[in-house]
Formats: sequence, C-alpha cells, structure tokens
Amino acid sequence: MNRAARHAHPQRQTGVTLIELLVATAVGVLLLAGVIQIFAGNSQTNRFNDSLARIQENGRFAIEELTREIRMAGFLGCTGQLGLVAVNNTLSATAPASFDPFTGLQGWEANGTGLGEVLALDFAAATADVASGGWTTAAGTAPLQAFQAVPGNDIIRIWRGSEATGRITAAGTDTVTVTDAPGFQDGDLVLLSDCQSLDLIRACEVTTAAGESVLDRTGPGCAAGEPQSTVAPFRVTGVGGQANRLVGTVFYIGKRGNDAAAPPALFRQRVGGDGTLMGAEELAEGVESLQILYGVDDTGDRRLDDYVTADAVDDWTRVLAVRVSLLLVAPDNNIVDPDQQVTFNGADQLPGDRRLRQTMTTTISLRNRTL
Repeated sequence: MNRAARHAHPQRQTGVTLIELLVATAVGVLLLAGVIQIFAGNSQTNRFNDSLARIQENGRFAIEELTREIRMAGFLGCTGQLGLVAVNNTLSATAPASFDPFTGLQGWEANGTGLGEVLALDFAAATADVASGGWTTAAGTAPLQAFQAVPGNDIIRIWRGSEATGRITAAGTDTVTVTDAPGFQDGDLVLLSDCQSLDLIRACEVTTAAGESVLDRTGPGCAAGEPQSTVAPFRVTGVGGQANRLVGTVFYIGKRGNDAAAPPALFRQRVGGDGTLMGAEELAEGVESLQILYGVDDTGDRRLDDYVTADAVDDWTRVLAVRVSLLLVAPDNNIVDPDQQVTFNGADQLPGDRRLRQTMTTTISLRNRTL
C-alpha cells in the first residue's frame, strides 16, 4: 500500500473541545445546585417537623400537668368545698405569710399582659425575683415567697389534698392512727376529714408499722415553738374518717439555673410541710408564655359570669374554672420566616426571631366547686 492510500483515512481524534467541556460543566453545576436545593429543603422540612413535634409534645405534657393539678384545687377529701365547711387549723403561728391553703388556688397577673396586649416576647429574657413588683394579684391574697421567674408570665398557686387517702383507725388527744396509703412522712401537713369537719395538723413525727402510721402532732419533728401548749383539739376523732396529705404547688415560667440563655420552660415548686418552697422543678421545656384567666361566679349562683385576670378576682373561693393559654417555642432558630405572626393572648404577636411557635389553650373546671 502506498503512502497516499495510508493517509486516505486520517486517524480519528480523541478528547473534547473547550465548548463541550463548558457545556458539561454548566449541566453539572445545574444538577449539583438542584441536589443541594433538594437536600436543603428536606433538611429544613425535617428541622421544622422535628421542632413541631417537640413543642407539641412539651405542650401536651404541660397542659396535662396543669389540668391535673388545677382540677383538684380545693380538694378536702369527703368534706366537700372550701368555704362550706369549718376548718380547724391546729397549727401554730410559725407558718410564713405565704401559707394560705384555705382558698384552693391563687393567681398573680404579670403586669402589662392583660387580654389583647402585645407581649414583649424575648427568648433570651432574664429571670427576675417575683417580689420585684412585676406581678399583681387581688387584695388579701397571701404573698409569694421569693423565687426567680421570667417576667411577663402569670403565676398560679394551687392547694389541695393528695389523691391517695388513708383511713383513720384510731385517734387520741395528739395522735391519730391511719392506714399508710399516702405514705406519710415527718413534717407532712395532713387533712383529717369525716365529711362534716376538717382538721389541719402537722405530723411532727410519723411512726409506721404493719401498714398503719401514727401521726403525732407533738413529736420532735416540728419547728421550735410548735405545737403551742394551747393547740386546738381534734374535731375529727371517729374511726373511718379520711387522711390526706396537703399539697401546695406553684406553677410559673422559669429558666434552668436562672440562665438567660437557657430555653424558657414551665416550672413548679412544691410547698413543704413548713409552708416554704422546696425547690424548682422543670416540667416542660419551650413554654415561652403562660397566660391565665379565671372564671368567676359574681352572683353566688355557682355559675360562671366572667373570665378575668388574677388582679380582678375579688374572692378566690368564687373561681369555678381556669383558662390556661400556653405559647410554645422551639429552641432552634432559622426555621420560619422572621415576620411570622402568632395569634396569642387575644392579639397578633410578632416575636422577631425565626423560631417556630405554637399556641395551646384549655379551660379547666374545678371539680370541687359545683357549676
């Protein structure tokens, strides 16, 4: 084969041109941008759904806890409603001024948060002493003891007998023997009732044996100066009466360790046997605002006439229902648009950040006050 024949069909070139490379790169960039956009959208959707699930779970738990406690406010065993039975308080005068269990419940309205007010929502708000003047209540309400709470949120204190009930099997001058179903301990405040009368005693010393407890109000467990030598005698002495531990609980919005950077949360503090608070317990994270209205009977016919804030309640024994509103917030930011509005407390709220929020409201009827 001659040279001309060998070059009749030149060797095919390999590789791509610059134009082809640019086109391929552009297509790749478009595909990569689409993948990134899909990934970012799915990630944001997952963050939204996760935050929504968390605040719904926290909100349901907070509502359930508040409902259970508020519904039992004023429970006195078989004796009935506060205000309809004489209470024989055998305690000495050593209890603090904040100890006032004979109303069933009491509330404090955060200043500037009445129905229809735009709230100053701030995820990083610092706590303040409740004695600082940021809360108002009805005249004659026993004061709160000092503790830290997030301003702009209502506070409620509940008094009730425990669900667990012991039966009186014997009674003396200063002792009463009961079945130990409630698990009484030294220093407990105890309600003794026989469906006609009610004694409030402090179990200074509790001795338990064979499923029964002897509650001694003169034992060494009481504070100095109690009991008094003129302590009132028991009214409830009949076998078969009931014994319930007196439970006091304060609910409010606080922060873990009072750290402003911590998420707001629903807190509670139990009231001890000496009437003092026993320490903060965090119940549900992400509760940013707690607003409460009280359904009151103004005419004495045991029917609701109006819902008012705590500072407008004239007589706490006339509260028949409690309306609780919660504003829940997710701890993560950059989830929703910054101009998201939330309707809460009867007004459109504009938080100003990008955290997801949701509202929950429930109305709780007090079982121990007939509607």
